This record gives sequence, C-alpha cells and structure tokens, in this order.
Amino acid sequence: MDLKQGVFEHNMPGVFPYRPSTGGDDQNPKLVEINDDSAEKIFKSLSSESARSMFDLLYEEPQTASDIAKSLDMSVQNAKYHLDKLEEAGLIEIIDIWYSDRGREMNVYAPTSSSIILFAGASNEERSLRKILKQSLGITGILGIASFLFGWVLRNLRPETIVDTDTDPSNPVLVMKSLVQFLALPEIAFLLGGIFVILLTLGGWYLTTLPD
Repeated sequence: MDLKQGVFEHNMPGVFPYRPSTGGDDQNPKLVEINDDSAEKIFKSLSSESARSMFDLLYEEPQTASDIAKSLDMSVQNAKYHLDKLEEAGLIEIIDIWYSDRGREMNVYAPTSSSIILFAGASNEERSLRKILKQSLGITGILGIASFLFGWVLRNLRPETIVDTDTDPSNPVLVMKSLVQFLALPEIAFLLGGIFVILLTLGGWYLTTLPD
C-alpha cells in the first residue's frame, strides 16, 4: 500500500463520519397484545440469550453488526442473523449508515420504540369503550331518576289542562297527538336530551379511535 492510499484510508472517518442517532428520544412504547401475531415473532426473535443481549445493547446506543459482534464475542455473520430476526419482528430498524476506515457501508441498528409492553386481555380501545359505557349507563340511570322527579314536580305545580273528548284509539290523528304530547312531557324531553348527549360522547370517542 502506498503512502497516498494509507493517508486516504486514515482520513476516511472524517469524510464519512460516525453519526450517532438522536432520533429515538421521542419514541413511544410499543404495545403488543399477547395473542397478536406480532407477539409470536417477538418471542421467537428473543428466544436465544444472544438475541436478548444484542437487543439490550441496542437500547444503550445504536450500533453496527460488527460493533455488536465485538461486544458479545461472536461472529459478524451470527450477529447479522439475529439482527435480521429482530428487524423482521419489528423490534429494531436501520436508522443510519456508517462507514468503515475503508469506506465500506455499515448499517446502524436501533430499537423501534422506547420500550416493549406485552399485555393480555382487552385492548386499550375496548377498555376505554367499557369505561365509557359504564359511565353512560350510570348517567342514564341518574337522568331517568332526575327526569321522573322533574316531571312529578311539574305535574304537581301545574295540573294537566289538556282534555280530549276523542277517545277512539284507532284514530291516527289521536295517536299522533298522543305521541307528541308524550314526547313533550318535561321528563321525557329531559331524558331524551341526556341520551342524545351520551350518543354524541360515544360518537366522539369512536372518531378518536379511527386510524389516521
């Protein structure tokens, strides 16, 4: 190797600098339901001690396959094998490309999330819906009692003055008039208004759970 080539290789890190990534500072936790298909991939990719040690190293800082191989005293080929499995499981990703002293490209790996959280049972959306439904049922019961008391008070303060001499139940006009009078009762209007507000709340919750 001549002197000029040696100087070039020595200065390569300056031309292709190592650039540690800082993009993972704002990452969110990864939520995985234990019965989800992705959970099985995660379990398989972390089944070996080497893979778990490798994954732990990447949480300390982004690294290349050669860096990991050196830290864990394994071959680069073995390190790449586990890295591919972790990447397929969605646990890590390539965030950058660094260069060796000889100008060879090296993929830089880092976790895809700040942490991994496995959970069993209902999803967050289901738990949120259950919570809203329980609250809504409680509110509906309160509205029912309140509307009954509200109507009772009004009826005692203001006696009914509506008198209809037509008592034929088959008369459609009478049926419609009776329905209108029933819906116009203060307690019924109060209850229907409360139910309408509950439906709006559930609709708003549903819209917030839709994917972007």
